[in-house]
Amino acid sequence: MKTKQLIEALKLMPQDAEVRYLWDGSSRSDAEMAWLARGGFVVIAERGMVCYGDEDRPTDAALSKDDQYWQAQYDYKKRE
Repeated sequence: MKTKQLIEALKLMPQDAEVRYLWDGSSRSDAEMAWLARGGFVVIAERGMVCYGDEDRPTDAALSKDDQYWQAQYDYKKRE
């Protein structure tokens, strides 16, 4: 799915609905942030999730060689 497709799908939904993501068969976690990853794709996560791979991290996050267990504490709006 591309970002454009996601935006179009979200336009059809109630704008005040909570966003969650499916993990291990259930919608267990709230989507609290989103960022464009170094790998060129969008990541949706909740705060405090550990991110191991450099390709999954935002471009301004520490690399895994410097911070093996980078935790998502990202606010994309502040970095635009």
